[in-house]
Amino acid sequence: MALFLVVAAMTAQSPSMVQAVQKYVVTWHEDAKRVHVEADLELPSGKLSMFGVTPTPTLRNGQADLIESLVVMSVNGPLAVTELGEGDYELPTLPGGGPVHLSYDLRLEHQKHAWPAGAEEVAYPVSNGWVISGNALFLAPTDTDGSRAEVRFVLPKGWSATTPWPAKGAVFEPASLRELVSNVLFVGTPKLERVTATGIELTIALGPGCEAGAPLFTQLLRKQLETNSAMFGGKPETSRYLIIVNRGATGDGGAFASSFSQLVNGEPSVANRVVWGHVMAHELLHFWNGLTLVPMSSEEEWFKEGVTDYLTITTLARSGVTDRGALFERLANIPRRLMLAKMQGLTMSTRAAGADKQKNRLLVYGGGAAVAMAMDVELRKQTKGKKGLPELMAALFKTNGHPGSPYTMNDILKAGEAIGGGPAVRMFLRAVDSDAPFDMGPTFTELGLSHHGWYEEQFVSVNPKASAEQKARFEAIFGTR
Repeated sequence: MALFLVVAAMTAQSPSMVQAVQKYVVTWHEDAKRVHVEADLELPSGKLSMFGVTPTPTLRNGQADLIESLVVMSVNGPLAVTELGEGDYELPTLPGGGPVHLSYDLRLEHQKHAWPAGAEEVAYPVSNGWVISGNALFLAPTDTDGSRAEVRFVLPKGWSATTPWPAKGAVFEPASLRELVSNVLFVGTPKLERVTATGIELTIALGPGCEAGAPLFTQLLRKQLETNSAMFGGKPETSRYLIIVNRGATGDGGAFASSFSQLVNGEPSVANRVVWGHVMAHELLHFWNGLTLVPMSSEEEWFKEGVTDYLTITTLARSGVTDRGALFERLANIPRRLMLAKMQGLTMSTRAAGADKQKNRLLVYGGGAAVAMAMDVELRKQTKGKKGLPELMAALFKTNGHPGSPYTMNDILKAGEAIGGGPAVRMFLRAVDSDAPFDMGPTFTELGLSHHGWYEEQFVSVNPKASAEQKARFEAIFGTR
């Protein structure tokens, strides 16, 4: 479960560029093997980028290597284009930043390559269309984040473009270049469902083989919207989102600025909801923790991913989506990930592991979730059951849940202090900075649970000797025993 976000590469701009409108026309060839893009752009620095490029063993410059016939024209004729690598291009600086006319072709063969974070993060075909992210489709000005965008699609007969952007007639209007490039689109003929709850509107685009799962998806998403809004004390930054669901062996997902893409392994059902439901709930929760609450650096990936994963476990259990047996399996996965990380040779701290999240995901997700659970328990102990991790998230959301306010470790500590659990938070922030093994035994004990393990074999069960206080703590976090 990965989170894709373009922020740092798009810097603040001068007031003169705030109202610039970057205009695109995207033409999908009838054979669905190629896309042609035309754009009229303002380029104050003379630089273009394909953001979020992910190199692969076969594509040194990632998805940018699929661009062909790139031509940039000024009012005086063609401009020389210097390729800098990994999706960055440099042009001669123009007086006033432009305008320029851009055209290029994009080969639709993303499915032939192994993407480190999964095809759902980039692009892939389905029998009734294509799913593609903005960071695999658009070349955009490198440093005009204040710009708006307009996008028009020319598509094969019967197809339409499903996006998270508002539209005026046939023209889609991303509010910023971040919204343009850091989102995922379904171009084709998906089945569409709508879910509205707590003032948030979701559009669900279902691909082949997923249509029958619509009632299960909408039920889960509605419950999680209500739970998340209550936990954080408000809505995420955006009020309308797109969720794309298709069949795929990995069963993974990826979140973007106002959309996420998910693959389901097999036909969606109650039986396999324990997998796809967790992924869906995790990615939905990222709209609060990860896309509205944004970490300052990769050192807080443990908080973005691990804490999100732990809160996904707790919210699904309380809503009844996860039964007791599946809950204990999920809880056993936390120490299992830690053990597998050790067997994989990941000896760095949980915080340092965020520098290469995909390679170190066992430690980022497992270590982050372990610390989150321990911190939740200790917060409840220190506040005599009145406050826990949900209250810490609400406090952090209140101070840092708005644009331009990325959080740091110090902000997490301040949120802990605001709810009366500063010592607990300080203790576990030290733990994520340490490369010492994290002992989860005391945490399970304080939840009235028994934990036994040997290497990858990890088991969690009810402790028959649990105290009334421990049982009450478990129920407060996960629901009735």
